Amino acid sequence: MKNSRKHDDTTVHDGFVAFRRAHQPPTWPPPPDFPIVVDAAGAVVSRYGDSIWDFRCWENHPVILNFGEPKGRAKARGQLSEANAQLLRQVCAWWIFKSRTIETVKSLRDRFYEWRRIGVTCAKYNLLISELYKYPALQDEIFSIMSTGAKERLLNIGHALLEGSSEIGFILLDGPGLMRLRAAVGDTSDRQTPYIPPRIWKYQVLRLRECLDDFQIHQNGFDSMYRDCVRIYVENPSIAASESRLSEQFMDFARRYDAAGLFKKWIGDETYLNRQSIKNLGTYASLISYVGLAYILNFSLLRVGEAWSLQANCWETEYDDRFGTFHMIRGKANKANRGLSTVWPTAPSVKLAVDAMASVSRLRMEWVKHTNRTPLDKAALSNPYLLSRSYAPWSSMTHAELQESMSVRPQGLTYRQVSESFPLLFDREELRVTQEDFNIARLVTPSLNAEQFGVGALWPLAWHQLRRTGAVNMHASGIVSDGSMQYLLKHSRRAMTHYYGRGYSHVRLDKDAEKTFIRTMYETLALEFTKLLDERYVSPHGEKRKSEIIRMVQTKDHAKLVEAGKQGKVAWRETLLGGCTKRGPCSFGGVENIVRCAGGDGKPACADALFDRGRRDKIEILRAQIKMRLAAAESESPYAAALSAQLAAAEAALSVIDLQKE
Repeated sequence: MKNSRKHDDTTVHDGFVAFRRAHQPPTWPPPPDFPIVVDAAGAVVSRYGDSIWDFRCWENHPVILNFGEPKGRAKARGQLSEANAQLLRQVCAWWIFKSRTIETVKSLRDRFYEWRRIGVTCAKYNLLISELYKYPALQDEIFSIMSTGAKERLLNIGHALLEGSSEIGFILLDGPGLMRLRAAVGDTSDRQTPYIPPRIWKYQVLRLRECLDDFQIHQNGFDSMYRDCVRIYVENPSIAASESRLSEQFMDFARRYDAAGLFKKWIGDETYLNRQSIKNLGTYASLISYVGLAYILNFSLLRVGEAWSLQANCWETEYDDRFGTFHMIRGKANKANRGLSTVWPTAPSVKLAVDAMASVSRLRMEWVKHTNRTPLDKAALSNPYLLSRSYAPWSSMTHAELQESMSVRPQGLTYRQVSESFPLLFDREELRVTQEDFNIARLVTPSLNAEQFGVGALWPLAWHQLRRTGAVNMHASGIVSDGSMQYLLKHSRRAMTHYYGRGYSHVRLDKDAEKTFIRTMYETLALEFTKLLDERYVSPHGEKRKSEIIRMVQTKDHAKLVEAGKQGKVAWRETLLGGCTKRGPCSFGGVENIVRCAGGDGKPACADALFDRGRRDKIEILRAQIKMRLAAAESESPYAAALSAQLAAAEAALSVIDLQKE
């Protein structure tokens, strides 16, 4: 075994990162003599099989992981069994060499000691930590003595460990166990944030997108019109800012740039537009800025304050050999990362919003370059904030506002104020709450104020609602049934699932958004379970079996669903045929392969499967596609045999659906 090469260990972080980049275990788990810690001189300090991993050479103060017998005051922590110590070594090695979720030795130490305490508790019952997921009562005992903060940290860590369980070699907490942990955390501030009903959420997203699409189509004309107006003011300094320099009606002028329809659709009628004249340029520019902001918040989990500080170069992409291109927004986090540069995974369609906002912001910088009333900031001019002040010769900005540094962020409008300031953006009646809207919103937010958000009221849109609603919708696909919306959410969820918890990225992710994403994931499992109560879901083993599956929930009451999650009794994931209620992983597929679900292999259908009558047409299409492939397949080949099993499964599912429909 070769020792580690020498490192330029100038900082703790650099030493830790450089070591794990330069070394990978030859086998998994690593051999006992594999180096874990190597000092700046290249000497091995700790090896995988050691009872102590000593990281002080990277930390400049004692930081150790003790897998053996604790000494002194540390004896109060209890003794790990040798078997559990070996399993924890394996977990720690995975964190170091295979997961990208650990950035510092301190993070590794904190995670280790949280799981060491769990290992000590397991040892009292002569259990391995790899067996913990089988014992819900023991999980409850462990969670009951943990602080809320510790449980929230464990939820994030446990999710990452579950995602990496195939690499680690065993499971610590499975999906139902993490649901129990999420229920043990209790209500959070997120849970109290109103969830926007899907119909209203879909409406506002589609209107935002329509507005951005229109801007993109007419962007060249609007840009030229805006720049020409700024140029005329620059060339005629005697014109007062309050004056209209146009010698013709505004709409006649706008038609020359093919922009008249844009203003009529989004700002007002022709009479109003002619009266407002050139100020319409600033009004429309502000509309695009706020529409872009709202669209970003719908699909990124940014807080509004974080989005308010984004700059024009915030859009980034990262390519993964296994999963393709992922899209991200870079900015500064308000909370967990303490203002450090960080990124938020998002949907590719969000780039449309970023580009539109950047275009508007750069147009506003044109006037800043020509006026001596605003302190010049070269960095802000070349890379402006996406949401900038309304710099323009026709702007109503005060002298004090013009004198403000460009780096000082102005106070923006609330989402409700945006909808009121731009009355053509949303149809008020579309925002009026229906009974179905209220029922769904109350299901997700049990504490919803019936007076403020009740039937007949106009839903009071707010920026923070977009973050909460986006997090729920990305997980609860059954709540948002619209295909186009599912497509947009799919991309956001794919990116966030890829990064949050799994740690596939080298970039610094926003930890607060990560916690929100993972916490909501397990919360919405209970919401997804409500779908099973609908008559559209049938069991291939009859109504009695379905009743057994859902017997722990007799109503759609959210509190009972959370309790079911706490007891580890709720499990649900969508499949091609409907859904699966099996606890733990399924070795037969189900998401891509339906053979075992419906008994296409000649055996009885899976007892945990439920078929969705609403998917009958899709299953019919699937059956037709399988038949076409089977006709083209080589007779008696393994491929033909696999297709035959798939065909039998599809036909069996259709038979169950049709039989129980009668």
